[in-house]
Amino acid sequence: MNKEQGWNSSDAWLLHAMLLACGAAHRPISLRQIISCGDYINHSILNFSEIKSGLEKLISIHYAEITDNDIHITNNAINELIPVMSEYSYATELTKAFENFLNKKDLTQYGSVRISSDLINETTIRKAYSDYFNKN
Repeated sequence: MNKEQGWNSSDAWLLHAMLLACGAAHRPISLRQIISCGDYINHSILNFSEIKSGLEKLISIHYAEITDNDIHITNNAINELIPVMSEYSYATELTKAFENFLNKKDLTQYGSVRISSDLINETTIRKAYSDYFNKN
């Protein structure tokens, strides 16, 4: 993750997709669910670099974690984002609110994270795209 890069709109879109995918029960999330929810929100598909770099940033600020073969939203993220989520009802408004919220988090204050998990690589994401497109 390049700290100088900072946050961008795809990070907020990814976060929004992850929150939608995990639901109120805060279930573990699959890549296919992230792709599906991202498409639902933005009528577009997150690409490999948006998913990988966005996850690295969210993990670095303790908003996401990867365990075994699952992606999880952390309790820290839920607790900090509940006030943001309660203010907006439209997907585009909520994604923009997440973007504004993330822009207030200085990535340079957090350690850098590189995902080395077998879960996040071009092959697994390609399979998740395939699963998504073949089931829709």
